[in-house]
This record gives sequence, structure tokens and C-alpha cells, in this order.
Amino acid sequence: MTSRLAAFIGLALIAAALILAAPAARAGPAGSDLGMTIFLQRQAARQAVTYSAVRAAVEDGQRPASDLAAARRSLKAAQVALYDQVDQTRRVNDAFFEGLRKENARRLKGELIQVRAAEAELPSLSASARPNAEARLALSRQVLEGYQANVERLANAPAAAPRPKLPILPARP
Repeated sequence: MTSRLAAFIGLALIAAALILAAPAARAGPAGSDLGMTIFLQRQAARQAVTYSAVRAAVEDGQRPASDLAAARRSLKAAQVALYDQVDQTRRVNDAFFEGLRKENARRLKGELIQVRAAEAELPSLSASARPNAEARLALSRQVLEGYQANVERLANAPAAAPRPKLPILPARP
């Protein structure tokens, strides 16, 4: 097998893995449908460019004022669709992070029980078993601190910005 053929097969396997993983990634916590969000962002950007062009043509007297109103409605519809998708993504993410909060709280409680049990057991251990138990206890305390930091980080997550008043009109050049 030549090196080019091996490289091609390797790339084909990577591409196949990415294609197979795409539905799972799209439905994951990063967004309910990332592809749709990107499509809607591009659509809203195109509508903003169209609105700017129509506004310039209306100001120059080349198009009637009703075209500007239609372009504005089109821009608003594209932006509403985008913000609806963003809101849906936010709801999916909020549900995901709520699950993380619950899981971290559960693990924090379990780790705290484990640390307390190890601390209570420590005085009764023999001199030869004590160093290993102290090392395990130190590791358990580090894990406990990590879970506490995660709980605090998730509790202090910033709130989502409120939805702006639509349409957001492009700036004049």
C-alpha cells in the first residue's frame, strides 16, 4: 500500500467518524442545532445587507418607500428566527447545566462522606498503613475541593442577556 493511499484511507476514516458523530454533537449541550443557528445568522446578515441597499436606493429616489418597509419586515423576520433559535439553544444549555449542577452536588455529597469516613478511620490505623491512608485522604480532599469549585462556578454562571428590541437596523455608512 502506498503512503498516499494510506493517507487517503486515514482521512476517509476520520471524515466518516466526524460524519457519524455530527448528529450527536448537534443534539448535545452546545446547541440544539448549531448548523441551523449558523444558517439563520447568515440569513439575518444577508437581510441586513439587503436592507442597507434598499435604504440607500430609497434615499436616492430609485425605489419607493414601501420597499424599505418590506425590507425592514424581512430583516425583522430573519432576526426573530435567529433569536428564537438562540432562545431554544439557551433552553437546551440551561437544562444541561441544571443536570451538571445536580450531578456535582451529588458527587460533592459523596466525596464529603468519603473524606469524613477517611478522617475518622485515620487515628485507628497502624503506623505502616497510616502514610498510604493520609495520601488517599489528601487526594480525596483535592477532589472534594474540585467539586466545590465546580458547584460555585455553576452557581455563579452569568445570566443570559435579555432579548433586544427587533429589528436591529444596520448602521448607516
